[in-house]
Amino acid sequence: MADHIKRVLTQHGRKLQDTDFYTSAVCVNECPYDVHDKFQCMPTTNVTAETCENEIDPFTGKGYMAYGSDTVFGAFCFPNPDRLGVYITPEKYQDMVGALHLDTIQQVYGDLKAAKHVYLYSIGTCLAAAIIYNILLKFFAKILIWASIIGTGIGLIALSIFLQEYHHKNYGPDS
Repeated sequence: MADHIKRVLTQHGRKLQDTDFYTSAVCVNECPYDVHDKFQCMPTTNVTAETCENEIDPFTGKGYMAYGSDTVFGAFCFPNPDRLGVYITPEKYQDMVGALHLDTIQQVYGDLKAAKHVYLYSIGTCLAAAIIYNILLKFFAKILIWASIIGTGIGLIALSIFLQEYHHKNYGPDS
């Protein structure tokens, strides 16, 4: 059972002619990377173990709709729009993502994935600034400490003035 709690996969099971299709989530042992990758699922009240064994039959609607997915945070299987199965149209993909409220999570994940260079640059910049500050601190400790204290004080005063003006502008002077 512990092997199946790792990842979540969406499943479908109705006739493909229906405009309303059935969406449910189950725990699986591995995210299917490609459309035809096999996996084992943990049955739920909505999805039986047999449903996970076969890809969907277009006439009976029994089985799961196959699609490729990406593992996110080692715990979730997010459908990859570049590896969708034959029966999943862009509209059904949007419905599937919306039914499980994955659109917001997937948007954040996509943004994080797209901006990874920005995060690496930011981390590198912070490390470089910390190293330079420590080197300067070794040689100019007294001056840097006083500059830090004075700079912090000026920053706090400037922040309080800005917040006070923002409050008066947006909420009125008497609020």
